[in-house]
Amino acid sequence: MWIGFLDQDGRVEHNLFQDWRRSHPAGFILRFTAIRVAYIHLADCRHFGDARIRYRRGQDSLTSQLKVCHVSKRHLENWAKNYDIEVTQCSHCLGREF
Repeated sequence: MWIGFLDQDGRVEHNLFQDWRRSHPAGFILRFTAIRVAYIHLADCRHFGDARIRYRRGQDSLTSQLKVCHVSKRHLENWAKNYDIEVTQCSHCLGREF
């Protein structure tokens, strides 16, 4: 099942996102850059930095923009397709075939 993380209503979900990354190191993440545009990354992609970094007030949050996560790349891509989301693979972590 997919799970989404997004800061809203004064709630910061950065730490929950980081917990998911540590629990699912072989999982996949959609990082949205617009409403219907996203990049797909491995959970341990360097774009997100160290998964042990916790949020502290005044710092940037990794979940200020929506992240949608799943353990299966195919399921995540199908989810995105159902919502007409254009998905591009991260050239750093998914530059090779999976």
